[in-house]
Amino acid sequence: NHYIQGLLVSLSNPKVMLFLGAFFPQFVDPNGNAVAQLAVLAGVFILTLVLVDVCYTVAIARARATFDQARLRLLDGAAGVFLLLGGVALAMVRRP
Repeated sequence: NHYIQGLLVSLSNPKVMLFLGAFFPQFVDPNGNAVAQLAVLAGVFILTLVLVDVCYTVAIARARATFDQARLRLLDGAAGVFLLLGGVALAMVRRP
């Protein structure tokens, strides 16, 4: 159920469709079977995304197990402060 929802969100995202529509064709040989080539490219793309997501998940799970609740709250607060400072810096930048 969650997989189908994620798939529908990804397929209906115009940014993803535009990116893949602009990125993939440059790697397709016009003399070959375009459908097979695009299928291989899509498979490699999906495999790469899965591997990156798994690595992120494992790294975050290990980090979370390492820190206690107080330290996690401190890190959460520090991240919030950095995001606020970034927003303030962006708001103060002069635009031509």
